[in-house]
Amino acid sequence: MSVRHTLRILNNPLVLTLAILPFFWPAAVSELYPSLNMVHNVLRLCSFAAIFAIFLVDRMLTKIVIAVFAYEATLLFSTLINNGDYWGWAISAGSSLAVCMFVDLMSRRNARAMVRAFLYLFALEVIVNLATVVAFPGGMYRTQYFGENWFLGYDNGHHLIIMPLLCIFAVYAETTRLPTIVKFIIILIFSASVYITWSGASMVAVAVWIVLWLVAETRPRPSMLSARKVIILHGGFFFLVVIGRMQYLFKWLIVDILGKSLTFSNRTSRWDIALELFREKPLLGWGIVDTNLTRMRLAGFSHCHNHFLQVLYQSGLLGMVLFLIQILMLDRPLKKVRNKKYSAYFLITIFCVLMIGQVNGITDSVSLFVLITMAYHAPQIERALADGRRAGVRFVLKREKTHLVGEKRIW
Repeated sequence: MSVRHTLRILNNPLVLTLAILPFFWPAAVSELYPSLNMVHNVLRLCSFAAIFAIFLVDRMLTKIVIAVFAYEATLLFSTLINNGDYWGWAISAGSSLAVCMFVDLMSRRNARAMVRAFLYLFALEVIVNLATVVAFPGGMYRTQYFGENWFLGYDNGHHLIIMPLLCIFAVYAETTRLPTIVKFIIILIFSASVYITWSGASMVAVAVWIVLWLVAETRPRPSMLSARKVIILHGGFFFLVVIGRMQYLFKWLIVDILGKSLTFSNRTSRWDIALELFREKPLLGWGIVDTNLTRMRLAGFSHCHNHFLQVLYQSGLLGMVLFLIQILMLDRPLKKVRNKKYSAYFLITIFCVLMIGQVNGITDSVSLFVLITMAYHAPQIERALADGRRAGVRFVLKREKTHLVGEKRIW
């Protein structure tokens, strides 16, 4: 049986949904049924192995995959020299690399099926989570550190699925004839759990996303953001608030509207500790370390509550440069998109996810890597959704030229 015929099953969005499910495992399943954690690890390993094997057969390395590999390799090296948590790195890096390779592969081979797979999975998880939030307003279950948890876990973590869903829905909806008001209602439903649980940073990010989406939706050629502007805006906020502690400039929002303290619920004290740890090892950082050790260092917290600080703490300046390069790489492909709404939706979502990461930290970067890799392949996704063709996944074992301009096949 030929490889091409054997892998036709990957044209089915439901099969693709099952393939990525282990990397977006609902928190409630892990917390309420710990006996299934071994099953989860096995499924995650099998999915990674399958994706990696197909990726090797495809014999194609794009620049975004190389950039993610370089970032994770730096984190591994830092973990090795600091005798850190190798298993923790393997889980984190394996999941990030798997979804990056998956999106990269399917964007070039069957982007339409891939987009529908993510849409099915994320929509199902968000709707189930909303049902648990409505049914259990005081929380579905409790954990050692968080008193109120639902299907997707603690309220600060819901955005890891909700934000990518909003982006993918907005992109996919461009191929439909849904009126703007219908899209708006669906978006409100998808993001409803954020309003109900009242997670401060997520509330602000979702509100900003909806406003920017409305602007992009009603303008024929929206060009509000670029990857460079995203970095400049977040870099400015980071130096103003995290380094300069000038959060009083945002008192009207933090205190008056959200009802939070100017210390961001004592996050500033953790920032001070993280900055001190960064100064001790500025080039490569401390790597991935055991969660208990991290809590000891950060006064009880498992992360720095700021994504940029987290990157600096774990992989130093080198890791930060590689992370920013991944975002800067998006400008060139996004300029090739004919329907500028596609590029606007991706950039708006990445901007808003990083906005949450300024005060909550992105403890699981898998969703962010999905958005970055999709944005890199926005021209291919646009063509696939616009044409509506199910071209199929083509795998050949002989040398061939790629249709991607500027990319070379690696042997």
